[in-house]
This record gives sequence, structure tokens and C-alpha cells, in this order.
Amino acid sequence: MGDILISYGDFFNRAHTLAPAGYCEEWWELELEKSAAELCGSFDILKTSELTGIEKSILEKLTKNYLLEKPDAATALTLSEKLNIPLHPYYTYHWKTISKENFLELLNWISSGKTEFEGGNVNKIILSIKK
Repeated sequence: MGDILISYGDFFNRAHTLAPAGYCEEWWELELEKSAAELCGSFDILKTSELTGIEKSILEKLTKNYLLEKPDAATALTLSEKLNIPLHPYYTYHWKTISKENFLELLNWISSGKTEFEGGNVNKIILSIKK
């Protein structure tokens, strides 16, 4: 997210309110562990794997190397839904920065695309290039 460290004094001098930090991988990982611990009694990767249906090895990578490992989209959605935690920061886009008109244009563009399915899931969305 590109967080930057600035001393509190710089804000205090100018009477500017401090902006909240962006949601990051460290917070997400802590929320994953906390939610799993609340549901399973303690944070246990094997129990969390059984609860979510996600392989133990994937959960170990995500919790031990959370700065290097990013879950795929399906894993991120499953963890979010099963553990009732926010979506992984890698998949959280900045929706506050898009205008209503641009968002509607994006929806129209995506809905005009062709979808390819594989095994009952959307495998690919083919979009035309706008000029």
C-alpha cells in the first residue's frame, strides 16, 4: 500500500488530523489467526484446514510467510467467508477513488465481454480493447 512514516510532530504543528494506515498483510494474518482461534478454541492449522477446506500446506505458507505469499482469489474468498475476516489486501482495490460514471462504464465493459467456463467456473473473461 506504500505506507509512509511521518512523525506525529509534523501533524501536530499544522493541526492536521492523522490519516488511518492502510489495511496490510500483517493485520490480515493476525485477523486470520484470531478468527481461527475463536472458532477452533486455539489457532491450529490442521483444524483451520478442516474448517475451511484449504490445504494445511497453503495455510502454513500464508501464516508463516504472509509478506511473501499471497493467496489465490479462490482461497482468499474462502478464508474471508468461512472465517468472517476481510478479504486479503491484495484483492482489496481502492473503490473510493473511482467516480460513479467510471464505475458504470467499467460494469458495461465487463458485461459486454465473453466468458469461458471450465468445470462450472468462469475460467476467462475476454474483453474488447476500447479505443
